[in-house]
Amino acid sequence: MAIYRLKIVGIHYAVNPDSASSGEETALMHQRTADQLRELDDKRPAVVLMHEPQNPADDRAVMARVMGRRIGYVDKTQLDIVHALLESNGRRPLRATIDEVNACRHGWLFVTIETSEEVPMEHRQRSEEVWREWESTLPVIAPDEAYFAREEAEVMLDEVFATHPTSEGMSPATIEHIETYMNLWIHNALHDLSNEARLTREHYIKCLKEMMSQDTASSQEGESSDATPSSRPLTRIKALVTELMKQRTAICGQRRSTLRVTGWWRELMQSAEMQRLWNTWTGRIGDDLEQGMREITTLLRTLPCELYAYIDEPKVFLSRMHYSGVPRDKYWQVVSLMLLRQRTQLATQHEGVNDTVTPPEVTTDEPFLVTIPKELQTPEAKRILTKLQKRGLLDEDLQPVGLSGAKRGVLAWELCDHPGIKTCWKTMGTLWRCNGETIRKAREKGFMTDAVNEFTKKLKVLIR
Repeated sequence: MAIYRLKIVGIHYAVNPDSASSGEETALMHQRTADQLRELDDKRPAVVLMHEPQNPADDRAVMARVMGRRIGYVDKTQLDIVHALLESNGRRPLRATIDEVNACRHGWLFVTIETSEEVPMEHRQRSEEVWREWESTLPVIAPDEAYFAREEAEVMLDEVFATHPTSEGMSPATIEHIETYMNLWIHNALHDLSNEARLTREHYIKCLKEMMSQDTASSQEGESSDATPSSRPLTRIKALVTELMKQRTAICGQRRSTLRVTGWWRELMQSAEMQRLWNTWTGRIGDDLEQGMREITTLLRTLPCELYAYIDEPKVFLSRMHYSGVPRDKYWQVVSLMLLRQRTQLATQHEGVNDTVTPPEVTTDEPFLVTIPKELQTPEAKRILTKLQKRGLLDEDLQPVGLSGAKRGVLAWELCDHPGIKTCWKTMGTLWRCNGETIRKAREKGFMTDAVNEFTKKLKVLIR
C-alpha cells in the first residue's frame, strides 16, 4: 500500500471570494477562514479532489471540495503527483481524508490518499524544456527602469545573504540595507511573471525565515528594554517576509491582474522603449501592416501551453504565462509580441497610418483604485501619493510597504505637511485603516534615530 500526502491551499480565498476581487482583507474574513478550518478539523469530512481544466489561471489546477463547496486547491508543487493519481483512477475524482489542519487566518490542510500500490510518475517536461524550442524572431522591447532596479537589488541581496546567512551579529545598518533593496525588489518585480522571479521570491522568503528563526532564538536570551518593537530585527524581517508572501499569493489574483493590465501594460504601451520597438518594427515591415500582423500572429500561434487560445484575454493570458513557468528572456519576447500586436491593431484602425501614430493618450489625473480621504484628494496630495507609489513606499492600496512604525509616522507627517493637511493623524489613520494615535506615537518614539533621520531627508527630497 502507498500513501500520498497532499497540501490544500487557498482556503482563505475559497471562503472569502470577495477578498480576491477587492484585494482587501478584514478581521471578519480572517475569522471566516479560521472558523472554516476549525470546522474541517473537528468533523474531518471526506475531501474530493478533481481536475478543473477550465481554471482561468492554470489548466492543470486540481480543486478540493467538501460537502458541495470548493475549499481550496492542491498546492501547485504537487500537481504532477495528483495528476498521476487521477490518471491511475481513470481521470475520475479522487477521495481523500484529512490528515492535518493548520487553523489560522491563511491556513491550510493536508489530505492523504491511499492506493494499493505505488502510482508510476510519468515524466513531464520541465518548464524550461517546454519553452526551449520556442523563439521569437521579431524585435524585443529594451529593458526598462524596473528591470534594471530589480537586477541591481538581486545583486546586492545575493551578496548580503551570502555574507550574513543568519541575523547573528548583523548590524542595524545591514538590516537597513536588506530592507532598502528588498523593498526595491518587491516593487519592481510586481509584474515579472517569469520563472526566475518566482524562484527568486521563494529564495528570499527562505533566507529571511532563516534569519527570523535565528533572531527569535537570540531574543529569548534577552533584549534591551528600550528597543521598540518596530526597531527589532525580527519585526523588520518579518514585515519583509509578509510582503513577499503577499505578493506571491496575489501575483495572479483578480485585483493584481486588473492593475497589471490597466496600469503596467498601459505604461509599457506609452513608454519610450515601446516607441523605439515600434520604430524598429515599422522600419522592417514598411507600410505593410497586414503582413506584419501575420508575422506576429504566426509566432503567437506557436506559443507553448496553449497560450494562443487566450490571446484576447490579457489578464488570463498573463496569469497563464506565470503558471507555464516561462523563462525571463522568453517572457519579454512574448510581451514584445503582444505589444506589437496591440500597437499594430491600433495603427490599422486609422486611415493613412504611418510609424508616427501613437496609442491614445491616457489622462494622468485618473483616480486611485482605492477610496482616499477627502483631505488627500487635492492635486498636490495626489501627486505625492503617486510619487510614493512609484518609489515603492506605498503599494497599490496606498498602504506603506515594509516600513518600521517610526518610518510610517514620518511618512504620514511629511505626506500631510507638504499639502498643508492639518488633521494628519486622523487622515492617515483612515487611509491606512489603523489608529492615528498609534502612527503619531511611533513617530515620536523613533524620530531622533539615525536611520529615521536619514529616511526623513530622503523623503523630503522625493516629495518636494
